[in-house]
This record gives sequence, C-alpha cells and structure tokens, in this order.
Amino acid sequence: DGQKIFVGSIRSGDKLTAGHRMVSPNGKFALTYQVDGNLCISEQGTKTTEWCSNTTSDPTGYVILQSTGDLQIRSNANATLPEQVLWSSETSNIQGPVLKLEDSGRLVIYGGNNLKMWQVNSHQFVLESFFKATGGSNWSRKTNWLKGEACDGWDGILCTHVGNVREVTSLNFRGFNIQGTVPESLWRLKFLETVDLAENSLSGTLSPDLATVTSLMELLLGDNKFSGSILPYVVKLYSLKKLEVNNNRFTGDLIEDVYDLKELVSMDLNNNGFTGELHPRVSDLKNLLRFSVWSNKLTGTVPATLTDMTQLSVLNLGRNQLEWDDGKLPH
Repeated sequence: DGQKIFVGSIRSGDKLTAGHRMVSPNGKFALTYQVDGNLCISEQGTKTTEWCSNTTSDPTGYVILQSTGDLQIRSNANATLPEQVLWSSETSNIQGPVLKLEDSGRLVIYGGNNLKMWQVNSHQFVLESFFKATGGSNWSRKTNWLKGEACDGWDGILCTHVGNVREVTSLNFRGFNIQGTVPESLWRLKFLETVDLAENSLSGTLSPDLATVTSLMELLLGDNKFSGSILPYVVKLYSLKKLEVNNNRFTGDLIEDVYDLKELVSMDLNNNGFTGELHPRVSDLKNLLRFSVWSNKLTGTVPATLTDMTQLSVLNLGRNQLEWDDGKLPH
C-alpha cells in the first residue's frame, strides 16, 4: 500500500517502503520514505523540510528498525547488486527499541524504560537554515560552520549531553555581523539555555514559538533592529534570569505577567517603544539587580513598591512620561 501511514511510532521489524510515512500524534510532522530513496521529516502544514537522510536508491529500497535498535535504509537486491545498508543510525544493543516521531518533530529511538537512545540530528538542519537565512557567508565569525557535526566546534555553539544525546544548549553569536530575520525554526532547539544575538543587524519580528523554549535562562538581543512584540512570548519562560533587549524597536505594553519571572536578575528594555505603566508588582522581582527601562513610552506614576527593591544596583527609568508622587522624573 503506497499510502500506508503509521501514527506516532514503529517497532522493530516494521518497514517503510516508498510512499509510506509516519506522522506525529498531533499530525503536525511526517516522516516519509520518498520514492527517490530519501527519508525526510517535514512539517505537514508548511511543507517545510526539517531533515533528510540525503540518500538515493534506484530502485527504491525500504526503511526498517532492526531488533538491535539500528534504524536502517536498505536497498533492494537486484540482478547485479546484493541488498545494502545505505544509511544507518549506527545504534545497537537496544532492548525493545521503538522509533517515535514526536509532536515536536523529533525522530527518536527509545529503549527499555523509555530511555532515549538516539535522535535524528534535527539541530543540524535548524542551524544550517539559520546560517543560510542570515547571510552566513558574510558572518565575521563562522569557524567550522557547515563542516561535520554542529556540536563539534561550530563557532558560537555549545552542546550538552541530555541522557545519551547531545543537545544544543547555548548560541553565542554576539557581534557576528548577522543580518536578516530569525527563522521561526530556531525555536525548535528546545534545550536552549542561552541565546545571545546581541550587537548584530537582525531585524523583523520574533516568532511566538519563542515561548516554547522553556529552558531559556538568558535571552540577549540588544543592539539590533528587532520590532514588534516580545514580552507576551517571554512571560512563560519562568527560568529566565537575563532579559536584555535594549536598543531595538520592540513595542507593546509592559504587561503585568512579566512580574511572574521571579528568577530575573537583569531586565534591560532600554531604548525601545514599550508602553503602559509600571505595576506595583514590580517588587515581586526579588532577585532583580538591574532594572532599566530608559527611553520608552511608559506613563503613569512610579509605584511606591519600587522602594522595597533594596537589592537593585542599577535602576534607570528616565526618558519616559513617568511621575513620582511629587512631580516628574528628571530626564
């Protein structure tokens, strides 16, 4: 059946032949063994390719999860050639292997006790796409980029083992001369703890998918040309310690939910177009050492609770339309 579809997972012995696919439980992603012999993950709605095996086979072979836990693409034997392994996950000795296409688009091999043993290198595709979308050939720093594995020395990339799998946990691209817009696919790197894109020439708006990277602890976007909303996307990032987006063109109200980010140590919103008022709940940010909203469009009265924040070492409220109880703030 050329249209055979597996939902969510396949087990050892299951095969995908040409045209067969496996879809994630939420239906958003599909793993398809194409008629040209390429095994690819794509987003169903946008048809965006997330990853491919870069294999070809004529005639087309099949994909199989072996009982050892090795995911293989194999050719079919013909008159001149025996059956061959064209691609392999190079995994073995996995008890009770299960291949899953997760709702995030990750292709993962699990072993006993639901232990993650391997996953497709989706971060490689995400980073390559980011490089190409932002003029990577013109970056001022790009040592090892597009050579080998991203976790093996690509400039600005830091990876950490999560179980048996290396995940990208830090992007430090400060001052790389990066231009263009940030592809929404960047926020599919779900283990990111630090994103430093400061001091570049990035522009445009940020995807709401930023809100899904709940491991983020540092979001540093200062000195770019970003515009549009950002605060509604960061208010659910409860691990965030540094939010520094100064010198951009961000807009929107300084919403009350931002005071739920109890881990914040530094919040620098300088020189943007943020509006609204400072809420008395600002004093909920008991770990905050730096609070700077200089040169925005904030209005209203400075809340008296601000005086309770004795831990602050930097406070900058100037160049707004804020008032103390006894008159305007000095500019």
